[in-house]
Amino acid sequence: MADSEATDQQPDADESTTTAQRAAIPVKQIIEAALLVSPEPMSLDRLQALFGEGTRSPGEAAPSRRDLQEMLAELAKDCVDRGYELVNVASGWRFQVRQALAPWIARMYTERGCSFRPANAG
Repeated sequence: MADSEATDQQPDADESTTTAQRAAIPVKQIIEAALLVSPEPMSLDRLQALFGEGTRSPGEAAPSRRDLQEMLAELAKDCVDRGYELVNVASGWRFQVRQALAPWIARMYTERGCSFRPANAG
């Protein structure tokens, strides 16, 4: 059987495999990914909603608000030597470019005719 035929005939993963695969992903990575792609800050409630039924192993509880806060603190620590930071604003958590880097990042947008608002510009 040719490789392409074998690939075409592979069965779909059953639901238990999918759940097991999802459960193997660290919660911290899920939070990080959600914050990276979210167009707006994410509150603890929105982050906690990511871990609804079917996303963890049977019997495994969703992370508590305290767990989420601890993971957010770890993520913020992970950003210490990076060009971005994790901040808690009025409406939730978000990643943003460090203020010190705004002059360089602003060039990306002014050259295209777009506007750039630094993180602390309100």
